[in-house]
Amino acid sequence: MRCGVWYPVRASAGSRFHANHAVGIPKPFKTWPDDQGIFAVSPETGFGRMNELRAVINIIDVKSEAFYQSDDLLRCATADLGGARSFVAVPMLAGDSLVGAFTIYRQTVRPFSDDTTRLAQRFAA
Repeated sequence: MRCGVWYPVRASAGSRFHANHAVGIPKPFKTWPDDQGIFAVSPETGFGRMNELRAVINIIDVKSEAFYQSDDLLRCATADLGGARSFVAVPMLAGDSLVGAFTIYRQTVRPFSDDTTRLAQRFAA
């Protein structure tokens, strides 16, 4: 089992980001954001929901959501290149402004606990 951490940073107002740092993720997924440059997130992805709600988003199984069947590039890269199954997105806020995020995922279906997400929020603060 692998667990990856990815630190996207907001590139502009709205839903455009670029990846700043990644740890523990497969090489194809690590290079995907570099190849994309600045990328948009759709509101249906975990990252897009986090962007919209400014809240932690915890997805039990990325591949079980209906949205996985879409052709969304970020969702496909996360699930197929990264092997993500359980996923959590944690916003990094400056006041009310989203300045970045970090995402953590597992390659097995094992939801992140409330304690884990609280700890992740402390790192994001």
